[in-house]
Amino acid sequence: MRFLHCFVVRSEHIRHLVKEVQDIVFNISVSARHHRILHSLLHIFQSLLEDSRKQLRRAQEDVTAANNTISGYTLRQNTRAKRRDDLQNAIREHTQKLDSVSAKARVFRAMERDFDSYNKAVKMVMQEAQRGALRNVHGPVSRLIRTEDNFAVAIEIAMGSGLQNIVVDKEEDGKRGIEYLKRTNGGRATFRPLTAIKDFGGKRRDLKGERGFFGYGDELVKTAPQYKNLINSMLGTTAVCQDMDCAIAMSKKYGYSFRIVTLDGQLVNAGGSLTGGSTQKSAGILSRKQEIDELLKKAAAAEKLPPLVIPPAVHHAVEFNPLKRCPQGVERIRDSVIVPS
Repeated sequence: MRFLHCFVVRSEHIRHLVKEVQDIVFNISVSARHHRILHSLLHIFQSLLEDSRKQLRRAQEDVTAANNTISGYTLRQNTRAKRRDDLQNAIREHTQKLDSVSAKARVFRAMERDFDSYNKAVKMVMQEAQRGALRNVHGPVSRLIRTEDNFAVAIEIAMGSGLQNIVVDKEEDGKRGIEYLKRTNGGRATFRPLTAIKDFGGKRRDLKGERGFFGYGDELVKTAPQYKNLINSMLGTTAVCQDMDCAIAMSKKYGYSFRIVTLDGQLVNAGGSLTGGSTQKSAGILSRKQEIDELLKKAAAAEKLPPLVIPPAVHHAVEFNPLKRCPQGVERIRDSVIVPS
């Protein structure tokens, strides 16, 4: 019985050992399965990690490209903003210049219209002619001629009060003008009937080649053909030269036989007397008329220019700022990337 009891105990112990071995074998099988699963997961995670690294590199490249785009937009916007500012400044300068020229031309035209700076008698006769009460009045000599700017002072001085002589068709027209001035106590004026004007008829010296000589006065003045004889009679024997040294030398050489005027308005008269002093350019009626013509030409030329406008593309480029969107785009690129820890 004792032997049987021992056998039973040991058999039970063996069963327990077998069960434990079976459990161990089972656990080993489960662990091996878990190991295979973990190995597969490790491979998957390594692939994901490599993909994430590739995405990170691409994202970093995108960020660099976006930053370059931002720099390009910044440079382009700054360039267009400068162009806009330059165009705005040019528009302001163009407008101011045109306004200044137009205003000055209006003032001068008003002065010419009202015969400002003319003597009272001339002004009254011309106003009466404008009303149609005096007919066949062509106007003061100053209104009928023009010359280059650099000769304007010389011609003004040479013609003197003759610039305000009133040109009319014939003697009867001049007579009616004088009667009008007598009747209205308007002062005195000189009338030049075209029918009474003849070429001065004298021979003048050939001064070509003389130092500082520009020409005789009538050669330097432009006028309508009908007034040629008039201008010839007034300026035909007056030489125009550079300065007093040239004028004195020329006058002395030819025996003080004709009058010479310099560009700045000094006179060497026939006979040798000298007349001169300071002169103010643009102060005379001829200079003023010249300036009016120049101002009107400038104003007309300025008005013909195409208007300066800022192209819509420049406005759009400055007002639409792509930089407001680019940085957020960069952040979105960064946020979309899975960066493994």
